[in-house]
Amino acid sequence: DSTRAAQAMREAGVGCIVTLGGDGTNRVVARGCGDVPLVPISTGTNNVFPVMIEGTIAGLAAGVVAAGIAPAEQVARRALRLEVCRDNQVVDIALVDVAVYDDLFVASRAIWDMSKVRAVVLTRAEPGNIGLSSIGGSLRAMPANGRHGLFLRIGAGGPQVLAAVAPGIVRRVSIAEHRLLSPGDTVRVTDRPSVLALDGEREIPVLPDDEYEIRLSANGPRVVDVPAALAAAAAAGFFLGGGPARID
Repeated sequence: DSTRAAQAMREAGVGCIVTLGGDGTNRVVARGCGDVPLVPISTGTNNVFPVMIEGTIAGLAAGVVAAGIAPAEQVARRALRLEVCRDNQVVDIALVDVAVYDDLFVASRAIWDMSKVRAVVLTRAEPGNIGLSSIGGSLRAMPANGRHGLFLRIGAGGPQVLAAVAPGIVRRVSIAEHRLLSPGDTVRVTDRPSVLALDGEREIPVLPDDEYEIRLSANGPRVVDVPAALAAAAAAGFFLGGGPARID
């Protein structure tokens, strides 16, 4: 699978990994890539972690990072991640959101029925996002520094926001409680039984006696800043003169 493939690439010493897919694809790659930088290219819909970018430009950026022309420590930032823990052991991760869903399975994968969502933990909450992270973005409760997470308790008693929870689906969502999270902070899963939906796909059932926590971690994958990588290569003179037209 994608996790084992990413592990194999890491062990082979690759300098950069380009992913084609959505939040779920990048989640499983992030489980195995370690410190190898990612260039995540979005395909499909309802994605937050990967970006829409022209393939040639993305490939150039990946090439100059892999070749060391644009040093990864300068042009790749460390993303946040959410660690789902049971008995203090990490059982899985998410890159964008973990939703606590009032059911024992999520039949259609994507979380659209907000009446069953009890809580959401987010690493991202920009107003231009889609999916569950758009709820936090509409609330405008998270600093734009990229170093905080956000916990939302869904329910009456607080503000109501209008959010694009899926392509073509806009819902009014009531928020009973919200608070910022810093790396290391945890959220205890108190709704049991339930199911945890990770980045809209992976499902973890929570039975009545299960004890789960969701922890915000600063140890997510390194993500290449494509414009910064190309700017660093240009500043190094890589694109000048009669050098090769492609990176081998």
